Amino acid sequence: MRKRVLVVGGVLALLFGTLAAVGAFASGGEAGSVDLEMQAGRNVNAITYSIIVHNNTSSALSNVYVSGLVPSGTKFEKATTTPAGAGLIGATATVAGWVVNNVPAGGSVGPIQYTVTATGASVGANHAWSRWLNPKDGSAVSSDVRADYPLIGMKSVSFRANNTEAYPEKQVAITLKGGYAYQNSEKIVTSGLNSVGVGSYAYMESRDTDALGEKVTAYSWQITAKPFGSGAAIEIPTAQSVRFKADKIGKYIVRLTATNAKGQPAVDEIEVYAGEYAGASLCASCHDGSVAQDMVSSWKETGHATKFEVTYGSYTGERDYCVRCHTVGYDEADAAGGIDDAARAAGWNPAKDGSFLHWVKDTKAFSLADIKSDVNMSQMINVQCESCHGPGGNAHTQAKTFNDGTCTQCHPQQQQWKESAHAKKTGYNEIHMAEGTSCVECHTGQGFVQVAIRGKKAIFPNQATATEPATLVDANAQPPIACATCHDPHAATYPFKAADGSLKSLQLRVEGDVAMPNGVTVDAEESAVCVKCHANRRDVTYKAEYLAGSRARSTHDNTQADIFYGVGQFTFGSETYVNSVHPSLITEGCVTCHMAANPVAGPGPDGKAGTSDDVKALSVGGHSWNMEADWEGKPVANTAVCAQCHAGLNTFNRTAAGDYDGDGKIEGVQDEVKGLLAVLAAKLPKDASGVVLSSTISATNTTELQRKALWNYYLVNNDGSNGVHNTSFAVQVLQKTYKALTGSDVPGAKLR
Repeated sequence: MRKRVLVVGGVLALLFGTLAAVGAFASGGEAGSVDLEMQAGRNVNAITYSIIVHNNTSSALSNVYVSGLVPSGTKFEKATTTPAGAGLIGATATVAGWVVNNVPAGGSVGPIQYTVTATGASVGANHAWSRWLNPKDGSAVSSDVRADYPLIGMKSVSFRANNTEAYPEKQVAITLKGGYAYQNSEKIVTSGLNSVGVGSYAYMESRDTDALGEKVTAYSWQITAKPFGSGAAIEIPTAQSVRFKADKIGKYIVRLTATNAKGQPAVDEIEVYAGEYAGASLCASCHDGSVAQDMVSSWKETGHATKFEVTYGSYTGERDYCVRCHTVGYDEADAAGGIDDAARAAGWNPAKDGSFLHWVKDTKAFSLADIKSDVNMSQMINVQCESCHGPGGNAHTQAKTFNDGTCTQCHPQQQQWKESAHAKKTGYNEIHMAEGTSCVECHTGQGFVQVAIRGKKAIFPNQATATEPATLVDANAQPPIACATCHDPHAATYPFKAADGSLKSLQLRVEGDVAMPNGVTVDAEESAVCVKCHANRRDVTYKAEYLAGSRARSTHDNTQADIFYGVGQFTFGSETYVNSVHPSLITEGCVTCHMAANPVAGPGPDGKAGTSDDVKALSVGGHSWNMEADWEGKPVANTAVCAQCHAGLNTFNRTAAGDYDGDGKIEGVQDEVKGLLAVLAAKLPKDASGVVLSSTISATNTTELQRKALWNYYLVNNDGSNGVHNTSFAVQVLQKTYKALTGSDVPGAKLR
């Protein structure tokens, strides 16, 4: 749960020709808060705003800043210094003068997003609030819309990945030794949840920019509340990333004051809970369908539910590398009742007996049945609820997240994922997408699950009503596309028989048949979850409306599946289109190539290439999904998967079978398709800047034929592979579109 220091209130009133003061907290606001009201006045086509700040705290404010963004995207900033003697205690300060021009009667303005920062002995905050002005009928139909901007995030540290970049400050750097992450000679691993085992560390970090995009230059952390008797304190409280040891059971409140380059402070708080582990049997008493939704039955079918049991026979006393991930709460430094504490209760003495596995496998020679019969240890084996949700024995905090940390406690794919666009360009990293209800289903992790998988309506907290509660967290807290976006942690979906005869599951949320927005259903096998987003989102209704000239945009930017499967184009008669062999030969679709093994970047420590310690380019293949990228400053292309069919191929731009663009040269297929796009673009309608029409297409500036041509142009262009996904189809679409538009074939081109 996140708490805020500054309470901002008020509603807008928009009256023609008047400046009227209104506000939900216009007087006598909540004690200990700083309240706002906004005044708005209209004069013909201009609107003027004034913001009044009310200080209801007992602390003098040294200054008050009001800043934000007007609809044009221009930043505004006003400051008022403390009046002599008044200190703004119980007083008000008016900051005025923002004008928005050219607002037609009946039109709307917004959002106006502003931040208020107040500095004082005990007060400070950073809130971004959005307000929509709607002057229809001369009245305001506006309400407060809170756009939460969390400065603090819990930090996850993977124990299997070499996570030396986890903390940029050298004094808290993370190192890897023997399969574990270490700090100050202590093993560490954390899920990134705000629920931790008592006696373990909670790791936090601040964003490097504040709500208005200003760079944060100074950090000040403190614990403002903690359980009785706790000695918890922030280590290195001026660092961007910090930690503290949660030494007592209960709730901790951590406050951060982050100051930007202009000297303006912003304050955020987060609650952290420390507790003990209880085991899945306690969770199951409710989450078996008797009280809450049954999550237990499906979990029992997953590999997690029996991981310790099925691998126990392979464990050796020389290594305890595996046990950390195959049990609950293994942390020798804490006292949270995990498997290590259960083993101590059964007689294990680490100082005398060595590792846990050495004790159970060698010293005691325990069988699996022995461990399962132990009243304590039996409750903490396998990967259970608390492995991902945190300890639940004392406080039922229901910690959960769509971020990667819970999975990368154990799964080593995090380094690959961090190199992907999923990690870098989704969620709050691309706020324009994260805040759009029509975008979240493919641009945020939570949005995909809630909307695309569960079929729920996208509702942010600021849009929620009594009858339609929020289904999403705030846009600024939206998680990226990460593990739990594509994989269902609670269910063994789409089981298959593995080579050893056992049933396995990739736990994908979608597999097999998937319906594309264009009305075509394809069997994408393991790539169905990819197709859910990487298929042109314009459905058949949109396409018809576009053709009629009532839609301003053609295809969306995600036409990869349309091209790969050879569908979605406009036709011009009875012409036929033939696919390349890819869609029929590569039955598993996207993952076959985009998730192929990481290519070798060079020899490992033994200095020999082709051995098990070769250095892999983790930015290409696997869970990076990249086909080519830089790795350690050098470009790497994962052409090995192509060479399985195209012998000797070392470039994606393989030589084409002919001169498709008619430039007199037979080039690589990507160059030929780029050339064809340019040839077609020369015949398409342009905007005033000479760019092919994209977002202003209408019945008045294009003909129906031109709209078809624009659609087909962007269908191929937005795929991004320049023909690699389906060379034959891409070339045919462009060549046939050119002929329909001009009446002639592409001059000098070999036709497909």
